Amino acid sequence: MAAAFGQAVGLLFQGDGVFALVEGQRAGPLGQKGTHAQLAMLEMYDIERLWVSASALRARGLTPVDLMLPVQLLDAEALERLVHAQPRTLLF
Repeated sequence: MAAAFGQAVGLLFQGDGVFALVEGQRAGPLGQKGTHAQLAMLEMYDIERLWVSASALRARGLTPVDLMLPVQLLDAEALERLVHAQPRTLLF
């Protein structure tokens, strides 16, 4: 929503959140939808900065090739610097 009002927005995926970026998602057993459609719309809102915790990706046996969008991998130090440099942060 902030991007629609001209705010610079970036998204950080960490922990199990990295699974939201995995290519080829389908509806789950309870009919829950994958995130592909929502993530595909990020470009429409000029949200191009996507960061991923490198350790979270590694811990889940994933690589950037497994993801549907290009991301910037962050090690623990870079992740900490990024979070501290942001004027506003929303956690979900």
